[in-house]
Amino acid sequence: MPGYYTFYSGAELLRPLALRFGFELDKVNFVFCQFLSLPAALLYYRFRSSRWETKWIRLLLPALLGLYFCFFCYGRATKHLVADAVLNFVLLKTCDPKYVHKVVFCCSMAYMSYMHMFRALFSNSYLLDITGSMMIMTEKLTSLAFNLHEGAEPAAQLNDDQKRLALAKVPSCLHYFSFLFNFQTVLCGPFSFYKDYWNFTDQIYSEQLFFTLLSPGTCLLCPSVSADGTAMISPMTNAELNVFHGVLQRR
Repeated sequence: MPGYYTFYSGAELLRPLALRFGFELDKVNFVFCQFLSLPAALLYYRFRSSRWETKWIRLLLPALLGLYFCFFCYGRATKHLVADAVLNFVLLKTCDPKYVHKVVFCCSMAYMSYMHMFRALFSNSYLLDITGSMMIMTEKLTSLAFNLHEGAEPAAQLNDDQKRLALAKVPSCLHYFSFLFNFQTVLCGPFSFYKDYWNFTDQIYSEQLFFTLLSPGTCLLCPSVSADGTAMISPMTNAELNVFHGVLQRR
């Protein structure tokens, strides 16, 4: 049951700054976390390429930092995000893939709607509260459930995007919570599909997909000017392709 702390009980650390400039504390906490996520993302990207990192640390760090952002902005109300995640993880594990997309959609949407209705009835002011992050989580949970459903469907019934995003099994607990609480998206998005996040954490996009896009004659990354003076895009030459490959291999 939501309580008085749900709207709002974030960190008080920046209250002097909020009072100094005349801003509300919830907005200051939110903007602070958003700005903090920028250098954190750069450090995480560098960390992924370090010699001492491991896959489980690569998944654990985004989730821990994302949970910290939630506690900093929402305080004890973060328990609703955790409860939503745990409840739907159980449903993903136990439901038949034929119906899992409908069950998870109804459950996550019902929880989010309940929080919105409680806020509308009992909150007298506008605050950046837990409901914003719950909307992002509802999108992630629903898309994940649909991907599992499509993974059990015959390939002939799926389009290209559905085939690319389809999942054959439920993600591990660490993959699942890292996807939901990733610090780069947990507060206000943007929404992403689980398969894209999995590829990102496994560094598939940084090498395999990059080389595919840079294959000779297929990459349209080089701007040029036509004879009539209009801008146009031309395919990469082999020399330009080799330069990009060298840059990627040295990073």
